[in-house]
Amino acid sequence: MKKLLDLGLQSIQYTFSADNLSEAGKLYRGASPSNDGTELSTEQMPDGFPMTMSPERKEEFAPGLDPELLALIQATAEQEMKDADNPKDTTSQAARK
Repeated sequence: MKKLLDLGLQSIQYTFSADNLSEAGKLYRGASPSNDGTELSTEQMPDGFPMTMSPERKEEFAPGLDPELLALIQATAEQEMKDADNPKDTTSQAARK
């Protein structure tokens, strides 16, 4: 963190205007909110670097449904569809049992 502070990055607002016509400098001016005695400034976006995409890991965010859970979801959906077809009957068959 100290290295970044020494570079003064806490007082720089980068603009991402491809044509360099950003007016962010009108907004970002004056004393830095970090209260370190520096002034806010704006700069054009820094150069990026190449990134490689990692291989997809489906199990990380979507582990899928096991057969028992899928059957429960299907049965619930079917019961909700039956209840939707009979709006006057507010008590489902499963709740009456």
